[in-house]
Amino acid sequence: MITDDETTAIQLAIEANCLEDLVELVRPHESQELTSLQLFGNHSLLMYACERCSAEVVAWLIDRGLEPYELEWSDNNEIKSALRNQDHRNEVLPLVLKVVPQDLIKDMISSDWDPEDPPTGESVSPLEMAEELADKTCYNLLLETLKAVPQSSS
Repeated sequence: MITDDETTAIQLAIEANCLEDLVELVRPHESQELTSLQLFGNHSLLMYACERCSAEVVAWLIDRGLEPYELEWSDNNEIKSALRNQDHRNEVLPLVLKVVPQDLIKDMISSDWDPEDPPTGESVSPLEMAEELADKTCYNLLLETLKAVPQSSS
């Protein structure tokens, strides 16, 4: 089990974008335990890194076995977190899209992902977030990803 002190140290390593420290801190833990680690209640470890770190750190965590993780009470997801990364979103978003399960990709891109189901306009989808960015790289990538999703036969 990851202690509070370890969680804080992991959080600080992410905030510092320090891969060396992060490697040492997560080494003793299983990838499943790390996948479900929650920071501040509305971020999984991978979400937190997607929002704050370089693509190198995010890629290492994914290679380490971390996967997207749904927080049932939060409207956050890995795609939204990647889009919030002002310095590295164009490099982080493609990494995240590769690991989102195909059965969730359409919903994770186009829905607001909010379990509270707020009135329209209070919560936004990653696609809407990306559309608001001046640089359309992420928006175009999300549109391309949506086009590549197989249509359901129902």
